[in-house]
Amino acid sequence: SEFDASLVKGFFLNLDNYSGINIWNNVNGASGPVYNNSVWNYSFGQPQPIPAGTTNSSPQFDFVFDYNLGSIYSFDLYLATHGGFYLFGNNNGKTLIRTSNKLTFNQGNPLAPFSGANIFDISNQDIKIFPNPTSQELHINTKYSISNVYLFDLQGKIYELNDVNNTFKIDTLEDGMYILKVILGDGNIYSDKITIKH
Repeated sequence: SEFDASLVKGFFLNLDNYSGINIWNNVNGASGPVYNNSVWNYSFGQPQPIPAGTTNSSPQFDFVFDYNLGSIYSFDLYLATHGGFYLFGNNNGKTLIRTSNKLTFNQGNPLAPFSGANIFDISNQDIKIFPNPTSQELHINTKYSISNVYLFDLQGKIYELNDVNNTFKIDTLEDGMYILKVILGDGNIYSDKITIKH
């Protein structure tokens, strides 16, 4: 089928808030600032289109993170990608596809400790999640742009929520406690506990 993309952007994320795992974002490296987001299919410093039928293309995301733990631990980082795509003759480039790929490091070792930090540079005044508990949907009010929203159940299963005017349907999920992760457009993460009760 016809499928091509003008731009695919990736974010490298510590969704589980492991302590001692610090992804560089606007940090000066040896050759300039390092960010936690990048564009796929760069060539000569410019993003290139990915035409329908392209094969064997290689991702060109480039991320850096620090591991500041005294022992070797297992931990997961995530590469979340999204972008505007052209599907089935649609020429407006507004079909949005999002995906998240888990990358496991040091597999077979004990799980890395979680950070006590619940939030990065965002205060509770800047983002409101309601209702909580909830049964049908979540509303997120914030002045920031939202890139992705995820729920994690207590077994670690991840659910990506779809956005309709900052309203997110959760009516198909089972009752219980979940961890909510809101990925903002600049890569910052807001985390909170959500209870679903039908």
